[in-house]
Amino acid sequence: MNTNRAYESVIIFNTNLDEAGINTQINSIEKIVSTHGGSVSKKEVQGKKELEYHMDKKKFGNFVELEFDGDNTLISDLERQLNINDNVIRFLNVLKN
Repeated sequence: MNTNRAYESVIIFNTNLDEAGINTQINSIEKIVSTHGGSVSKKEVQGKKELEYHMDKKKFGNFVELEFDGDNTLISDLERQLNINDNVIRFLNVLKN
C-alpha cells in the first residue's frame, strides 16, 4: 500500500539569493523529500515578484513553486526546516489529494 500523499508548496525566498543560491535551497528541500520516500515532480522558479504587503520589512521576494509526494511525516519535517531557514520569508504547503 502506497502511503505517499501529493503536496504543493509555494516558498518565498529572500531576494539576496542569486539563482545558484535558490537552486541550493531547492536541492536541500529535494533532499528532505527524498529522505521521506518521496520525489519532486515539478519545480518552477517564478522569479522576483513584489509582495502585496511587506513581510519582514521586505518589498520583494523570489517565488518558487514545488509539487512533490511523500509520507505523512514529511510536512512536519519540511516546515521545521523552512522555519529555521533565514533565507525563507514565507511558505505555504497544501495537500493536493
